[in-house]
Amino acid sequence: MQQNGWAAQGEGCTVRGMGHFFEMVEVSAIGRRDDVRALRVMVDTGSEYTWVPAPVLESLGIARERPFEFSTADGTVLSRDTGFASLGVNGLHEGPL
Repeated sequence: MQQNGWAAQGEGCTVRGMGHFFEMVEVSAIGRRDDVRALRVMVDTGSEYTWVPAPVLESLGIARERPFEFSTADGTVLSRDTGFASLGVNGLHEGPL
């Protein structure tokens, strides 16, 4: 199956020859894993940050800590608010309990 340049592979999707795939993740506020949102996200193996839609973070009570500037591959500079969350994949979570 091919959709918008993505080629299906097993449970997730990947772009041939690149480090991108889709995965289901669980997002929660740090220390509050009783309130979790499940999202299907694109994972970029070269990325250092995780981007989650603001309405999801706001619904979990995750605060905006500070703005941060990001440079995209085409040289565009974007300013985005950043905060801290716990992420889980396959029942495993990162971040403090």
